[in-house]
Amino acid sequence: ARWSRYQPAMVSSMNLATAGAVALCLCIAVVQVSHTPKRTVLSQKHTPPVNVWNQIGVPQPKQAADGAMKASDNFGYKSKVQMLFQKKAGPSNVWQQIGAQEPAQAAKGVMQASDDAGYKGRAQMLSQQTPPTVWQTIGVPQPK
Repeated sequence: ARWSRYQPAMVSSMNLATAGAVALCLCIAVVQVSHTPKRTVLSQKHTPPVNVWNQIGVPQPKQAADGAMKASDNFGYKSKVQMLFQKKAGPSNVWQQIGAQEPAQAAKGVMQASDDAGYKGRAQMLSQQTPPTVWQTIGVPQPK
C-alpha cells in the first residue's frame, strides 16, 4: 500500500534517469562518429605484430617442427617405396671401404701357400731344395 503512492514519482524519476542515460549515449555516439576519420587512418596503417623469432632470425617453432616432420616423412615408414635397382649403388663391403682384402680371400691365399709347402706340396728331392732364408722363414719378402 505504501509503494502505490510513491510509485508515480518513482516511475517519473526513473524515466528521467533513463532519458538522461539515452541522451548521454547519443552524445558519446555523435562524438565517436565525428572522430572516425582519424581512427580509420590509424587502422589503415597496419603493422604486423612483433615476432620474437623474426627479430632473432630463427624460424618460428611451428615452421621448424613442420620441417622436422617433413624430413622424418622422407625416410620413415611414410617414405615413398623404392625398388632395389633405384637405390644408389655404394660400397656394400666394409673390406672394400677400408681398402683391405676380404678375410675369405686372405684365408684362401694362406691355405694355398700352406698347400704348396705342406704335405700336399709336390715331392722334391732334398738335394734340389734350396735352404730358406731368414726372411722366408718369418714370412716377409726379402728386402732389396
